[in-house]
Amino acid sequence: MADQEEAKDAELFQKKMDNYQKYLAMASSVINEISGLVQVNQTNEINAINAKYAAQLQAAQGDQAAMAQIEEAKLAESNAVKKKQFDNNKKLQYATALINGAVAVGSIIAQYPKFDGGIMMTAALVAAGIALAAQLIKIKQTEFVPETGGGGGGGGAAGGGGSSGPPPKSMFADGTLS
Repeated sequence: MADQEEAKDAELFQKKMDNYQKYLAMASSVINEISGLVQVNQTNEINAINAKYAAQLQAAQGDQAAMAQIEEAKLAESNAVKKKQFDNNKKLQYATALINGAVAVGSIIAQYPKFDGGIMMTAALVAAGIALAAQLIKIKQTEFVPETGGGGGGGGAAGGGGSSGPPPKSMFADGTLS
């Protein structure tokens, strides 16, 4: 009788864990789809900016000062769109990391259905927590790096403060870190 009850409990636990994993997989899929839509939106916004300024640049042909002003405005507007995309991408990266952390914890718990708190289980949970924390820190340390004009002379880069420590990481629009 006790064995039947234990088997029934184990089966119920496994069904709950399977559902948990399915929900997390769906959440991850939704985040990936949102990320793709955000990327398409940014591409459309950048294309609209390029089209907007193309006519202005054509009209200013020959006037270097006017062309430089137009290029500067175009660059500022493009960087604003890219910064917004960067911020959205960073939020999606946080969500993905948290979901991956939850998947890891769920997998660990599924391996130990009685949640006995044994040393191996505790070590695996601590390792998963450390990995998640490291991933979140890496995402937090990313910084947006705006494009700079590649045109003719004028204005060098401002002097940077002597920062000791590792250089900041930057995240590209596709979510990869440099």
